[in-house]
Amino acid sequence: MNYRFTIFLAIVILSSGAFAQPPEQVYQGTVIATGFRQNIPLALAGPHPIGFNFTFFGNTYSQFYVSANGLVLFEAPSSTDLYKYEAPIPTAVIPNNYIAPFWDDLSILDVGNVMYTTVGASGSKKCIIQFKKMGFDPVPTPFGTFMVILYETSNVIQVQYRLILDPYSPQPHGESATIGIENADGSAGALYKYHDANAIYSHDAISFTPVSPTTYTINPDAIYDGIFLTTNLALPDPGTVDLISPAEDAEVGADVTFTWAAADYASTYYFVLDDSPDLSTATYTDVGLNLSHTVTGLTLDKTYYWTVFSYNATSYTWTEISRFSTVATPPLAVVPQTFWTEQGQDKPIKLNYTGGDASPKTAVITSLPAQGQLYQYDAGARGVLINSVPANVTDANMNVIYAASGTAGNGVGNFKFKVTDAGGESPEATIKVNVSPPGIPNVLVTAKSSNYIEIQFDRQMADPAGKQSQFEIKVNDIPVTISSATLKTGDPYTIILSLAAPLSGSETVKVSYTQGDVTSAVGGFLLTFTDEPVTYIAQTITWTQSLDRTYNESPFRLTATASSALGLTYTSSNTAVATVAGTYLNFHALGTSEITARQAGNATYAPVKYIRILTVTKGNQTITFGPLDVKTFGDPPFTLAATATSGLTVTFTSSNTAVATVSGNTVTITGGGTTTITASQAGNAWWNPASDVPQTLTVNKVNQTITFNALPAKKFGDADFSPGATASSGLTVTYTSDNTNVATIVNNMIHITGTGTAVITASQAGNDTYFAAPDVTQTLTVSKATQTITFTNYPDEILQGKTFTLTAIASSGLPVLFESKNTTIATVAGNILTAVRKGSVQIRAYNAGDANYEPAEALVTVVVTSTHRDIMNLFTPNGDGINDYWELPEMDTWGRCDVRIFNRWGKLVFAQDNYDNLWDGTSNGNPLPEGPYYYVIETQNSGTIKGTVNIVR
Repeated sequence: MNYRFTIFLAIVILSSGAFAQPPEQVYQGTVIATGFRQNIPLALAGPHPIGFNFTFFGNTYSQFYVSANGLVLFEAPSSTDLYKYEAPIPTAVIPNNYIAPFWDDLSILDVGNVMYTTVGASGSKKCIIQFKKMGFDPVPTPFGTFMVILYETSNVIQVQYRLILDPYSPQPHGESATIGIENADGSAGALYKYHDANAIYSHDAISFTPVSPTTYTINPDAIYDGIFLTTNLALPDPGTVDLISPAEDAEVGADVTFTWAAADYASTYYFVLDDSPDLSTATYTDVGLNLSHTVTGLTLDKTYYWTVFSYNATSYTWTEISRFSTVATPPLAVVPQTFWTEQGQDKPIKLNYTGGDASPKTAVITSLPAQGQLYQYDAGARGVLINSVPANVTDANMNVIYAASGTAGNGVGNFKFKVTDAGGESPEATIKVNVSPPGIPNVLVTAKSSNYIEIQFDRQMADPAGKQSQFEIKVNDIPVTISSATLKTGDPYTIILSLAAPLSGSETVKVSYTQGDVTSAVGGFLLTFTDEPVTYIAQTITWTQSLDRTYNESPFRLTATASSALGLTYTSSNTAVATVAGTYLNFHALGTSEITARQAGNATYAPVKYIRILTVTKGNQTITFGPLDVKTFGDPPFTLAATATSGLTVTFTSSNTAVATVSGNTVTITGGGTTTITASQAGNAWWNPASDVPQTLTVNKVNQTITFNALPAKKFGDADFSPGATASSGLTVTYTSDNTNVATIVNNMIHITGTGTAVITASQAGNDTYFAAPDVTQTLTVSKATQTITFTNYPDEILQGKTFTLTAIASSGLPVLFESKNTTIATVAGNILTAVRKGSVQIRAYNAGDANYEPAEALVTVVVTSTHRDIMNLFTPNGDGINDYWELPEMDTWGRCDVRIFNRWGKLVFAQDNYDNLWDGTSNGNPLPEGPYYYVIETQNSGTIKGTVNIVR
């Protein structure tokens, strides 16, 4: 929540309170000197105004001087060199009359400075003198940042230490320093520590309260006053980083994940790791805005040092170095941490641990805070009150909530915890919780208008309605009636006191407050102030435009105006959501941010601001996608060009993949016709989906040709065959025949149906991609087929006088006719063969063909035998005229045969040379008895043939 005011150009801003450091009010400071500088020249050392009268050891001062060696003085230094050498307190040796927050041989390092400012109203002002990024001499060595605060009325002095970089070396903690205060002649002082290596640590605060003109009481445990000065209130120095894990002196393994808390105003973090405490050989890793970083492969049994520096465009900020060591088996250990909060606030606290085994962990609260209360964490809010220990933490991420409902003080909210797992439990560790009082509002500026007085504060204020009686306004030293008290519209840091009677503008106006119950928004009571002069003219800001915006409206112009007509500046509290460039907001993420319009004022006008809440929701985006050129099938792939106002990638789809397909933004044409190409953008975490934009893609048809070669000569009966035509398109060619008596088309094949000629036409009708091809014709000539005739049944031999039914088939399927080539041996009538006489005859099977087949014939030989033909081993000479003689069927082949017949006892019973096939079974005219007889035949051509012949009567 940024806030700027002008009173001698002093400016303030409230830290967001991530509390890696105590919560701070950030003010615009006046720079005295910048680094690198070992000494502040006397001309720059002072005097500088305190802003009120301050009593120090009984003397009153209104100005101060500074030395780069860690001194604030109330008299002009005579030489810069004298201040290198710290001295005990008190001592008469000059310098005297000083405050020594850390007197040593110091220098201002690069990007360091010494600054001051004064804030508050009369009676409750405080002067802040800040030494930022100081180092030790003679070799510049980083030390830290500290400050001196002078409080009006109480004359209390507080010195406090925002950061000490090196917690392990004795020098940064006071080994060679003087810390205390000394009067004007060195006769009295209040020494806190001299040459004490344990004098101070980061966030320590030490107060010196006057008891008498020569004595002060020292409080070494004062509550840190959350104040910081910057050179750039629009973007203050980044806050210090709270290192979380590994904890100080933790034992971890070789692979370590380092974690830390976010720092205010940081734009990037540098992770720093070294094995030396002075970081002399450190590695620096830019980790962006990540809050963790993992390092692997660290050497075991070694000590390391680490820290994280926060950076932004204004400056960078150190963080106190932490130490850890590596071991092979890290023990289970909990991480001690320090937190700051204010009374009345709830502070979420995440408990952390290192080491242990792989089993689940349970955090256990082992002691409760002395002040305030501890609650279980329930989705960011208070859960069940933890009112006894031990108590297991119920949140899976080990969060609890500390409620600062008790008194303020350092450590008043401390509690302890441990962590357990299957392997055992860790030692206890302390969570330190420092509680400061609710923020006390300081008056920054008073101003007047014709009908009201306004009072600007450094904190947001609670509604003062009905509390106007606690204020007093004097016009020309005469009290006037205050009709109401309200918060200023758009500015919760400002209270408006409305006047019953208007001012003319020339009056002397003063405002006072007697402490009552006017508080800051967090409950800090406004302190009494008296007769604060009202000299500035109040101005207002008119700002009516809506700040409910969508992401796509970036950059967005801001149009607020000031009643003074002076120029405005703008700031954003959440730069992750929006940043300011002049009068424009640039959106970076969705969410909310406080946008503050400021007018810094001048010698006449008081500063003014107006705070509005910017809400950025998902942006609306549109797609630019122009008409598509007409394409022709066969064109190469081409690239689509479409853009979304979001800058996100546009995707494309095709409604008809038969015409075109899309891969990425490349279109591949697959056919002719039309398809709708749709450009889409689905949106993301920042952008709503865009409305689709369709464009029609037209792909023209292309010509095609048919290649159809001459058809081969065919014969009737040939198998179906493919005509073989092809289209240049690759599409299927179809066919027709002009003479279906010769050929038809079946399944795109030529099927021959007869002899003759037919014209075959090849066609391709085209499709969405191709025009129809010109027809191509070829003549098909089909000649008669040859046929074969096969006898399927005929006699090789037939007895004289017998008949036989001949069968034969033609391959053509035509009828078969039969004829005998020698009708004297056999005759054929139809298909009946009749054996006429003994002999051989050719039987012809034939047909004359037809329109599709040539004539064909087949010949077989049939042997006509006598009645006993083929029965060489048996005959029956019984005078019945059948088989009465023993005939040799192969005599024609054998040639001359000389026959001898023997009975079973070997007696020759018949003999004849040149046998004539007429033996009738007699021997010497006498019939031989039935039975077997043995024959021996000496043949002319076949040698001797032997066998048995049987006579059967």
